[in-house]
Amino acid sequence: MTNYNLNAIAVVDDDVERDEDIFEISKSRAMWLAINLVTVVAASSVIGMFDKIIQNTDCYCM
Repeated sequence: MTNYNLNAIAVVDDDVERDEDIFEISKSRAMWLAINLVTVVAASSVIGMFDKIIQNTDCYCM
């Protein structure tokens, strides 16, 4: 993917960010921040469900 495609997916617009203050930039990215928060909570919930299995696993990886 090119940098342009990644910016389009993340709803990043260089011109807007240069012209607006930090509050406006944060407001425009609030949806993505909320989505990331939901995915972090979901991931930690899945890890929590398998916590006993993870603790009982003998892993000598480290």
